[in-house]
Amino acid sequence: MEWIRVLIGAGLLGLLPAAGSPLDRLNAPVVTNLNMAPGSGPAGSRVVVRLHLYDRQGVGNVVPILHEIREGIEEIRIPIYDDGTHDDLLPGDHFFAGHMIVPLTASPGPHWFVVYLFDRDGNRSNLSLTEFTVTDFRKDI
Repeated sequence: MEWIRVLIGAGLLGLLPAAGSPLDRLNAPVVTNLNMAPGSGPAGSRVVVRLHLYDRQGVGNVVPILHEIREGIEEIRIPIYDDGTHDDLLPGDHFFAGHMIVPLTASPGPHWFVVYLFDRDGNRSNLSLTEFTVTDFRKDI
């Protein structure tokens, strides 16, 4: 399974400079504790994406839009919040959350997402990798 992560990560690194690259690594935002809940479900599932965010200039310097690239194919942008009302923990605690709908086109099986965001100076955060397993196509569509 680890070699799949390496292959996906290596393939995506070639795409990311076009999407933006860090100007100043020391001042770039840092994403940690990334997770999706639930971690599996049918295509079309609503998923909460949670993460902890650090930025040397303060989290107010971060553009609150999470970029996810599914297997190097499809970019999904998710607004994220630290207000205590969007499935994040407490307001102002630097734990952010946002909601994603798993694409209806996602076939059953594991899907890898590379996640990153930008600060207002154009610095890209570290790349984080997470997985969601599609269990089936939605039947109520």
